[in-house]
Amino acid sequence: MSNAYGTFQNGVHDAKNSGERTKVEQQVSRWQRRLPTAFIHLLLVECLCIYLAVFSWLRLVGDVIRRSAMREYYGDAQKLERYFSDLFLSGTTSSALIQLSNVTDVYFLGQAERSYASISYDERRLVLPATSISGANIPWMFLIWLLPVGAGLLLLFILSSFLQRNIWSFESAAYLQFSWDIGQMPQYKQCVYLMAAGPLFLPLIWLLQIILYDLEDQIEVLKSSVLSGLLLLFALDHLAHPGLSSAHEWHNSEFLQLHFQRPILHLLFVSNKNFGLKLVDALWAAEHGDWSRLQKCVDADDAKDVLRICQERQKSEVSEPTEKEQQQA
Repeated sequence: MSNAYGTFQNGVHDAKNSGERTKVEQQVSRWQRRLPTAFIHLLLVECLCIYLAVFSWLRLVGDVIRRSAMREYYGDAQKLERYFSDLFLSGTTSSALIQLSNVTDVYFLGQAERSYASISYDERRLVLPATSISGANIPWMFLIWLLPVGAGLLLLFILSSFLQRNIWSFESAAYLQFSWDIGQMPQYKQCVYLMAAGPLFLPLIWLLQIILYDLEDQIEVLKSSVLSGLLLLFALDHLAHPGLSSAHEWHNSEFLQLHFQRPILHLLFVSNKNFGLKLVDALWAAEHGDWSRLQKCVDADDAKDVLRICQERQKSEVSEPTEKEQQQA
């Protein structure tokens, strides 16, 4: 009897603690909705790949330019890196002769600076002259600016579209629907295509210059830039396909007025793409009798209404022709 009473008391205690945690979570959620969390999340999480693409691109072309001008220097630097990596990874390393070299290719100098010894190097100090871009280097300048300009236009388009919808909370269904819509707009795709033009034309222009000016040594420079190139391709691929697999067209005032429950860490680390997949999975589970997942995404009292609203919108989405189908018709 005492054991049964103790179990009952523990159950009551756990229920009270659960209720208290629920109240705290609701208070935190209400506090979050008072802040412009949608704008913060948009800049910090949803636009992260735009910043990553610009950084990777500038890093890539910067490495290409520097390594092309000072091939021997960076070749010796790789020996230095290998020396220390072998030492601290395997515990031992062989001796190495490293001679830091001068500039080996003055292609980056203007015509006037090439006509005389404008570079000073005394094995301790390297002095580079003031110069201006000219000749075959001019296409590189335009090539470098393609991706940052496209990224700037894309960011402006995203922000202007976001402000037009007057979205405040990142927990709102309107913000989730915005992230589903933005990646399918033609202006978005055009900006991404402009960003991709730089990485697309870079190897073509580079190989053409290698052939015309007999710069076979620069192939090694290309190999050393593979990591930055892969990171760039990852970012551009993410931008080109921003969660379209989980996107829905649930444009309805009843759905857009819904609010979800998203932890504060979602504000900094979880994209709408991932949350959308989680929500769709929770709706599917709730439709088959498992409400536990959906109750983590919305208030427990609202779970049935949320499922009903989403089911109605999905049925409408299936029955109504999409914009592409209307255009094809």
